[in-house]
Amino acid sequence: VPHLEPLFGDGRDGLAVGETFTITVTADVLPGAYPSVTNTAEVSSPTDDVDPSNNAASDSAVVPPLVDLAITKTHAEPVQVGGQITYTVTVRNNGPTPDPGPVRMLDTLPGSLTPVSASADGMTCVVTGQTVACQALAPLGVNAELVITIVADVGPAAYPSVANTAIVTTPGCSVGPAAGPDTPCPDTDLTNNEATDVATVTPLIRLGVVKTLSSLEAANATWNIVVTNLGSNATVAGIRARARWRG
Repeated sequence: VPHLEPLFGDGRDGLAVGETFTITVTADVLPGAYPSVTNTAEVSSPTDDVDPSNNAASDSAVVPPLVDLAITKTHAEPVQVGGQITYTVTVRNNGPTPDPGPVRMLDTLPGSLTPVSASADGMTCVVTGQTVACQALAPLGVNAELVITIVADVGPAAYPSVANTAIVTTPGCSVGPAAGPDTPCPDTDLTNNEATDVATVTPLIRLGVVKTLSSLEAANATWNIVVTNLGSNATVAGIRARARWRG
């Protein structure tokens, strides 16, 4: 059996009429045994057997998956208040077996970002409020990846930086507390099921100035100059106004 590696066994020579004996064989289960493995044992003897039809027995065992899902998250530069941010989330199965799933990606965006869209080949994605949820349409093979693109509007509160975290899960697993014994987790490493991206955000500042003549008496003129920040963020340094004279 190529997917099992025997460790030891026992047997004996000769067998009396009506006598039975049991052989215990222990084997390591290799990744190729997933999702099931069948093992056949045969018995033979130099003595003629009048009924060889019962000299073989097979046993089939269901083998659960064993996976290591991992997730990474990046964003495209630059990021500015009033614009959009584009995230790329990559989910990978490091094996050693395929993940029957369905593999799920969950991303709850902070309040300073407003989700606009989410898409991925091989997944269905739904945006509900601040949450983006994507689910794989098929099992995820060993070393296979799913790439999700998330676009969001950048609000004023995102300045000066915004952090966003995405997680990946598979049935029976949760990021954080271990799954109960009735739903064993096939993921061997939950430490890489969460990815956080921190983006530096440029503020949106748009200054406007209005200058009006308030009085003109003989050789004296008085102007009122009003400077207004028409942007979404407060200025980060002092404001300087300068008047130029012509004529």
